[in-house]
Amino acid sequence: ELIIDFDINRSIISVGPPGNPISYHLRPVMRVIPRALSGSLSATVTNPENEAVACAIQNGDTLTTARVHPQSGAFLLGFLPGGDYTIMVSDQNGAAYQADPVEIIAG
Repeated sequence: ELIIDFDINRSIISVGPPGNPISYHLRPVMRVIPRALSGSLSATVTNPENEAVACAIQNGDTLTTARVHPQSGAFLLGFLPGGDYTIMVSDQNGAAYQADPVEIIAG
């Protein structure tokens, strides 16, 4: 069974000044991964305001992103191949947090 992951956060590009885009472009970003070779990470951010986004980074490449729920602070980074990842959370105000590397176990 294959998973096709369409990354909406990286696929819609705003054109124009920040905060006041003129238009949007769709540049689909997708990846395919066998379900049996994937895992996930769920976590909670303690201060989820300001439209925070969580990222899973491996070898300098952001593999997936997820929006942090604005009230609960929960997020899920899914369909990650097994391996070590750096998890980063940042918000629109420029605040960022980087966690120690975590290991995702597939299956």
